[in-house]
Amino acid sequence: MNRKAKLPFDPKEFLSKVNGGRRIHDYQKDQIVFGQGDPSDSVFYIQSGKVKKTIVSEQGKEAVVALLEAGDFFGEGCLAGETLRLSTVAALTKCVIARISKEDITRVIHEEPAFAELFISHLLARNSRVEEDRPGRSAVQFERETSGADSSASGEFWQGRPAGADHRKSQPGDAGGDDRHDPVAG
Repeated sequence: MNRKAKLPFDPKEFLSKVNGGRRIHDYQKDQIVFGQGDPSDSVFYIQSGKVKKTIVSEQGKEAVVALLEAGDFFGEGCLAGETLRLSTVAALTKCVIARISKEDITRVIHEEPAFAELFISHLLARNSRVEEDRPGRSAVQFERETSGADSSASGEFWQGRPAGADHRKSQPGDAGGDDRHDPVAG
């Protein structure tokens, strides 16, 4: 009996198709992908476009903590036990973003070494960039240092937006935008 050999796993192909726990959404400029305090239940992969990641301090100040682009992952805090989002992510340009459920990404990390390598390499590279940008300071120290400082002293962009503001006003809800369907997956 001739058995078919398993085709090699292609992480980029996995990330480009809707299937099971994956959805692909189009986002318009300024559209919210998720808001600070939303449930943390998935990881996102930017297929095209750019997004910004912001946090709002207890004092109501908003800080841009990352600018991400095509090829970047975000929202992986759910894999470390984060139950609520600690930041808001919004599209800076028109974007195509894949949403991967926590269950689906956990499964593929365990079953597909090529994907695990891609994902871990991304996390390590981003971690290295963050450490280079803020030598000797933890995120908690950074928050304490900048909570009362002016923006020029902190080296970060600060915008006074009240913490109670609705940061999800342009969020399309769970649907996220236009779903694209893989003809094979249905």
